[in-house]
Amino acid sequence: MNRFYRFEVETNNSSVGIYEAVDRDCSRDDIRRQKKPDGSWLPKVGMDYPGAISFWSDYGLKKYIDSGLLMWHVSVINGQVFVQIINKPEKIMYEDEFQIICYPADIQVDSKVALNIFLQKH
Repeated sequence: MNRFYRFEVETNNSSVGIYEAVDRDCSRDDIRRQKKPDGSWLPKVGMDYPGAISFWSDYGLKKYIDSGLLMWHVSVINGQVFVQIINKPEKIMYEDEFQIICYPADIQVDSKVALNIFLQKH
């Protein structure tokens, strides 16, 4: 079964993807960005699909965690991080070895887990 994972940050009863939270909470000229791990391995195609959201594949998830990007992201955002877990949806707008991109209406969230609990299992 193909599982996919999305990191979301909750603040004030709303949630955004972790990349959006980083852009919101850590400006481009923020000194903390000097310690950001390299993320150039991830194709940046999300902007080609306005309104769509992305999920990590198992391979992408491992790369995201092992690269140090996840923990750096967590260190610069304000809010609690949760992981949405889904099965592979039928309708996918984009797919590569690291991620899938789809529209929220096309997904069914199977579970939502707090980051600390998720990391204990992965």
